[in-house]
Amino acid sequence: MLSVRSGLASVIRVGVVGLAGLCAQLQICAAPGSPLASDGPSALSRSIGKPESAQLALGESVFNTVWVPAGTPGAARRGLGPLFNAASCAACHVNGGQGNGPVVDGPAPIALVIQLETPSAHTGAEADGDPVYGHVYNTSAVQVIQPEGAVTVRYQEIEGRYYPDGIRWHMRVPRYRLTGLTRGRLAAQTVIKPRIAPALFGVAVVGVWLLCRHRGASERTLEPLTVLGILLAAQGLVGSVQYELHLPSDMVWVHVALATVTWVTVLWAVAAAGRLVPRVSPLPADEPRGEARPLESVGR
Repeated sequence: MLSVRSGLASVIRVGVVGLAGLCAQLQICAAPGSPLASDGPSALSRSIGKPESAQLALGESVFNTVWVPAGTPGAARRGLGPLFNAASCAACHVNGGQGNGPVVDGPAPIALVIQLETPSAHTGAEADGDPVYGHVYNTSAVQVIQPEGAVTVRYQEIEGRYYPDGIRWHMRVPRYRLTGLTRGRLAAQTVIKPRIAPALFGVAVVGVWLLCRHRGASERTLEPLTVLGILLAAQGLVGSVQYELHLPSDMVWVHVALATVTWVTVLWAVAAAGRLVPRVSPLPADEPRGEARPLESVGR
């Protein structure tokens, strides 16, 4: 017990140092006069070329766009529906991060998606969705269509004993209920699988790594990004093992340690990349001037 607590204390200390350093680095980059100080995409756009800046603006625009149904006049991006869960990417992936999950009893937040799964009749085959509702339970729809239903969450608090020394733990267990089903009941064998919109951090790391390699970045820049990608993959593997083994306590410390090392590696990658330097357009060469002549006096 003592060794576990000592190890946890060491992990927490390393994590605090890493996060403090990361915050300091971000404050330096966002200081007055830094290219990251202003809001919006323009801060980064000033530090990259015109083609990349146009792609960045287009990507952010699509990510933040609230899509509208087909046929809406005056809308550039149409085609939403007829059934959906959110009208924009940013509604679930807040700032590119993980969506906000439920906190109290009541309607489920928009970032919580209900997946439906029916065991396949063939051994080893991929699971099917519900025979009527498919793989995803849609809680929103365009005006002329009824949504498939709603989702509510109710928490039940449970408690138990953790270690042999008698320490007790308390845990809130969510209970999900699908109400207002417009197409009838779910099949008896259908399994409800609540999912929170994941963070796009891993995708961003892969994209940045590919971009840096395409631009011929140095090994000093690519090395921390490579380590960061490996750490994220390791966390995904550990998470899968935790799920299969029903969250053993020893695996929790491994996951915490990997998360701490990951944030320290983020700090390493930021420091290796350095600050963004605005590109300055070259000034045109001075045109040759004619010979200066003295001013002539004007008589009255």
